[in-house]
Amino acid sequence: MPPLRLPLARGRVLVAGDAAALVDHWYREGISYALCSGDLAGHAAARLVASADDAEAGAVADRYGREVDDVLGTEMRAGGTLMNLFARNPGLVHTALTRLPPAWRRLDAYTAGRTTAAGIMTTPLARGATALAVRLPRQGREHARL
Repeated sequence: MPPLRLPLARGRVLVAGDAAALVDHWYREGISYALCSGDLAGHAAARLVASADDAEAGAVADRYGREVDDVLGTEMRAGGTLMNLFARNPGLVHTALTRLPPAWRRLDAYTAGRTTAAGIMTTPLARGATALAVRLPRQGREHARL
């Protein structure tokens, strides 16, 4: 998967959490991302203070971006994929959730914290629904009403 393209650093300034747009697009949660990225930013800031020059500071900032992507990127991309699936075809998602017990169980496990968006996206059902949804025409507003 491509790396996250987020504004995480500029010069010796690092951003984390909401300031870096680190949110779960599907669940609309960001506290856990803020805590995780804040911890990574704190360690990176300590390295920035100790950096000898701008080149070393740039390397520290780049490393921070890679660390955030390594820790949060897969989950953020999976949440974005789920949100795009819903936004593109809410009727398909609604039908899957109300008519397919495995889909409902995955959503239940997600909201209860027993799985993640990335965990959902590893299932054949989610991969198939995503592949199907991008081939279907986007639902208009008049079709999205339930």
